[in-house]
Amino acid sequence: MLILLAQKRLIYYQKKSNGLTWFGHFLLFTCACLILPKEPLPTSFHERVLRRAQQAQYFDDDAGLWKHKAASAQKLETSNLSVETSNQCIPRRGEYKMGLAVPLLLRRRESQRAPGSYAITVKTTDDHVVHILIQKKADTGMYHVGGGDEFRTVSELLAHYNNNPMVEEGSQRVVHLMNLVPSTCVPADAIDERIRLLEEVDPVTKKSGFLEEFERIQQVDDQFSSRREGKKEQNVSRNRYKNIVPFDHTRVILKDVPPNESDYINASYIRIPKGPPLHLYANREYISTQGCLPNTLLDFWRMVWQENSRVIVMTTKEMERSRSKCHVYWPALREELNLREYVIKTVEEIKVPGDNGLDMFIKRRFMVAKKGMPQRELFHLQFIGWPDHGCPEQPESVLRFLDAVDVACKKAISSQGPVIVHCSAGIGRTGTFIVIDILLNQIRHRGSSCPIDIPRTVMKIREQRSRMVQTEAQYVFLYRAISCYVGMINRSRHPSDDTGDGGQPLHLPPPPVPRRRTAPDVAQAYVNNG
Repeated sequence: MLILLAQKRLIYYQKKSNGLTWFGHFLLFTCACLILPKEPLPTSFHERVLRRAQQAQYFDDDAGLWKHKAASAQKLETSNLSVETSNQCIPRRGEYKMGLAVPLLLRRRESQRAPGSYAITVKTTDDHVVHILIQKKADTGMYHVGGGDEFRTVSELLAHYNNNPMVEEGSQRVVHLMNLVPSTCVPADAIDERIRLLEEVDPVTKKSGFLEEFERIQQVDDQFSSRREGKKEQNVSRNRYKNIVPFDHTRVILKDVPPNESDYINASYIRIPKGPPLHLYANREYISTQGCLPNTLLDFWRMVWQENSRVIVMTTKEMERSRSKCHVYWPALREELNLREYVIKTVEEIKVPGDNGLDMFIKRRFMVAKKGMPQRELFHLQFIGWPDHGCPEQPESVLRFLDAVDVACKKAISSQGPVIVHCSAGIGRTGTFIVIDILLNQIRHRGSSCPIDIPRTVMKIREQRSRMVQTEAQYVFLYRAISCYVGMINRSRHPSDDTGDGGQPLHLPPPPVPRRRTAPDVAQAYVNNG
């Protein structure tokens, strides 16, 4: 069977229907082609595809039969897809269901023939799939379809053709952009519009879009993931909360332990690869763990040394509301802590104030040594500006803190291990900080128009440690933080010169929040130009 390989651009839509808000996209790509399944994308792409296409044609037309090394001779069935010189892929008998089609279309490569060009993938009412080329004029930078009306951006072009049908140049087929592919992925710079829609309260369920989205994430069942190791009798005392236990398949296994001691620590690897499904710029790896207990200090430092981690992120105070959230696992400034073969010394401590004059976070630098081995430099960043209840009112403090974390990571050696992040249980604030950090790094490297998928990112880390991003308030805070960061980028790039008579910036009221409607509304288009 042959499968469709799409390029990298997505056209994002949002529309309202039957009281619910739907987000999605038309798939936008360049020069579609066909490859054989389960084949990694080669460097000499056209040569490999041509060679394999010739092999398939040989067995289909001439040889008639082919023989697998572990099976008898078999007839090569005709593909359900046609290959045309215009790079169109039209199903003949049968069709792909959306669950299969979307992952295939989301696979990407750069255009070999016309880099930077676009196409829209549309399934028409007569069950054909067509790819309509969007061209860009080199001299003016204007976009057009088949020499028709010209538009400054692809987003404007799609908004126009969402209301006005287009004609496919070859077949003269009339194409309407009507129904969208559901998706939670949006461009980062469209986050404010999404927030406005999620803030709306459904008149029937009395739930906001945020709550509905978070409840869908909560419904994902992880009860079949094994947690046997953390529930063993000898390990129960190592859990701060009896119901927060790591999955067996992602737990950190301590290696340098005596034969009669447990290799268990309540900590989980959080690994997000670059590329699909989140299309990250680079691999991201963390360790999510609980706050230390008095009887887990040695285990914690064993893990730090074993994983070669050089940055520790602590997102809680030691005590909150008169309750212990984390046992202090480091010594006071210029003092040492001895734990068997490990020696930890605090050589630097800097308190960073917030805008209100109160301490926002603390930066520490440790020197850690293991008997018989060279000492290592570690950076410890503790965020103490998180309120005892809820979330920070303004995300700027968290963004400044994560910027300091990024600076610390760059100071550390290039071969450093994963960043260790913990709060008290290692799921709520820890998950919130990890998701924000993942998305911030994506935006830093790909630009503010890059696609981000907050719900899918949360679900991805929940696959590796349960209940990450624990509350609706924390989930909403993710959106607020990304919105704040994108706003900071836009202000730095486009400082406003609109001032009043007094020379102060002119503050305009925000646009009105749209109401939910029971009747479908006209879809609004966004495009990732990154």
